[in-house]
Amino acid sequence: MLLNKYLSRASNVFSLNRVLLVTTLAMLAVTVLLIQTVNRQIESRTTVLVPLTSTGAMEVGYDTASTDYLRAIARYIINLAFTYTSDTARGQFEELLTLFAPEQREAERRRWLALADKIAKVHRVSRAFFIDDIRKKNDANTLIVKGSTARRLGAKLEVEPAVLELDYRIDYGRFMLVSMRRTNLVKGKRPKLSEEYVKQVIDKERGMPEAPKQAAGVDK
Repeated sequence: MLLNKYLSRASNVFSLNRVLLVTTLAMLAVTVLLIQTVNRQIESRTTVLVPLTSTGAMEVGYDTASTDYLRAIARYIINLAFTYTSDTARGQFEELLTLFAPEQREAERRRWLALADKIAKVHRVSRAFFIDDIRKKNDANTLIVKGSTARRLGAKLEVEPAVLELDYRIDYGRFMLVSMRRTNLVKGKRPKLSEEYVKQVIDKERGMPEAPKQAAGVDK
């Protein structure tokens, strides 16, 4: 009789364990499903930015951005990096560094601040970049900026065509600059800029450019 009671209780315990196991597995499955749903919602969410100086809208998603947004931030980067005077260079470079990806920031900081120190030692130096075209490279997170760069040191003025490539990524709607390089110079081809026009531009007192907002707007 005691054996029967023991076997009956053991059977009940085993049945209860099976119920608990099924319940636990069901809860785990629901949790995984919820996590996947939330991740899909985050990745598919798009933020619409409406700049104060524009009537249009720019969109930034989880890891993508609209062409208008990429062009706007490319112009901002080029202005910070390649349009400056001796007095404004350091402040602009420090602002530029905030756009670099975290793993690149320290190396870029040494590079750009060293350049700022050299520029500060040379008085009456100015530089400007005139953008002709901004395009995104096919199947790559790279922006190609074509234009002309002008450098004035005292009375000497140098103007030449230039092509810049900006590698970037977008993490959770935030633009991050990975690298910036100058490539494919067109030798022998003079830019279509008059010397007088270039002088007027780089001699004019210049305010800091306004950055495109980083994923702060109306969610769709």
